[in-house]
Amino acid sequence: MMKRFALAALLAFLACSAFATKPCPPPPCWSAQAQFDPTVCDAKADWIAIGHITKLVHHPAGYPLNKDFTEFTFVADRWIKGGEKLPHQIPFHTQWCTNGDVMQTDKGTFRFWGKNRPDVPNAEWEFLHFEKVK
Repeated sequence: MMKRFALAALLAFLACSAFATKPCPPPPCWSAQAQFDPTVCDAKADWIAIGHITKLVHHPAGYPLNKDFTEFTFVADRWIKGGEKLPHQIPFHTQWCTNGDVMQTDKGTFRFWGKNRPDVPNAEWEFLHFEKVK
């Protein structure tokens, strides 16, 4: 009886884990010490800019996701790296792994590290990291 129960529990676990999603990779700007590293981020970014946020919309998802899938537009006021030929208004959507940081507020100035949008239909912009500038 105990063997059957153990086998049933193992099969149930394997069945559930077969449908589970893979975990997200670590954030792209983290160091080996699992913390934000601006040098790593600078190297990985195609562009870095200082700007502000417009058109912030919150889309909170409840249990089991418990995440706010925001959408917003970053308006570049000043380019630090790359970006000279990019649009000054870049729309972003918070996703599960890519663009995983949630935009909490549209108040203030922000520094963004971003990737150039791939030249394929329906490609979305990707940011590596952003932080509020004090």
